[in-house]
Amino acid sequence: MLTRVKIFFSTFCLLFVAEVGDKTQFAIIGLAAKMQAPLATLLGAALGFVIVDAIGVYLSERMSRIISIKNVKRIAGIVFISVGALTLLGFI
Repeated sequence: MLTRVKIFFSTFCLLFVAEVGDKTQFAIIGLAAKMQAPLATLLGAALGFVIVDAIGVYLSERMSRIISIKNVKRIAGIVFISVGALTLLGFI
């Protein structure tokens, strides 16, 4: 079982690597440059991420009581494959 510290650092590292160079990061960089208010932009972006992530964590915790992890993986796989197929076929 992972300790809370390991969970914290695993989550931090995952998000740090996933978000570096993400389009959201470039949008925030552009906004900070345009507005000439880097601290306000940082605080606004951080608050936005915290709220969105809090909603995601809350909903996933609630859904885990209803849907097993095995079924979540199946659903995610089906959605991933479907989006990939639709993209390849030019529908997306």
